[in-house]
Parts: sequence; structure tokens; C-alpha cells
Amino acid sequence: GVAWAMLVARICQLYPNAIAGAIVSKFFRIMYKWEWPQPVLLKPIEDGPLQVRVWNPKVYHGDRFHLMPIITPAYPSMCATHNVTQSTKKIIEEEFIRAADIADKVMVGAGKWSDLFAKHDFFQRYRYYLQIIATSDSQERQLKWSGMVESRIRHLISKLEN
Repeated sequence: GVAWAMLVARICQLYPNAIAGAIVSKFFRIMYKWEWPQPVLLKPIEDGPLQVRVWNPKVYHGDRFHLMPIITPAYPSMCATHNVTQSTKKIIEEEFIRAADIADKVMVGAGKWSDLFAKHDFFQRYRYYLQIIATSDSQERQLKWSGMVESRIRHLISKLEN
């Protein structure tokens, strides 16, 4: 959610006087043409007074592997999309193109905005998908356990993709 909000904010920065329909249309058109892994920034990255890590692929080796970096504007700047993998990047890009085509049709009067929100055929379109359920015997343990599992999913998916 935060990453999507930052992308919309970037389009609003680029087109501050545009109407809502134009913002939606520009959003999908620009995002599908974006030269990833060029980061999306709302403002320049700043160093701060604290000794904390700030997103910087020149300094931190791991930051070089972010496929679709969307960088938070508040100090310390971090990548909000560090968990995007090759497969999820491909799906996101395909959806940007699909949505851009729908928005373009709407803008010329050949489509409806409701087309953009039509039910997705995820289970028909994708033959394989991964569902992970992490459970435990108490609320306290569940919070720790699900956090640990969530932190490892990106690595699991990368290994499966390889």
C-alpha cells in the first residue's frame, strides 16, 4: 500500500494540475514505461544525524538487487519494495500495461472506468502460485512466528525462481 501511494504521489508531482482521470491514465502509462531498476523518488535521499542505514546501492551491496525500488521520502530512506522478485515484477509490469490500455480507452471514450476494476482471473491466468499459512499456539508466538516466516518468503521465492 505504501509503495502504491508513493507511486501515485510521484505522478501527482509530475502533473500537479491534472484531473483524476488523467492522473490514473498517466500513472499506468508512466509506470509501465519506467526504466527499472531506476528508483522512484519523491525527493532526493538525505543523510541524517543518526547512524542508521539509508538506501544506497553504491554503499550497500544488497540494495543493488532491488528490482523495482520505490524509496520512502522520510529519513532514513528505505526501499518499500525490497520483496519484489523477478516473477512478481513481471506480473506487475503486465498489469501496468493492461491497466494503461484500459485507461487509454476510457480517456478516448471507448471504455469505462469499471473495466479497470473488473474481477481478476488470477487462478485461471496463473497455473502455479504459492500460499503459505503460518500458525502457532498463542497470539504472542504467532506474531513472532509469522514475522519470521514473512521475512524469509522473499528468499524462498528467489530460490524457487532460480
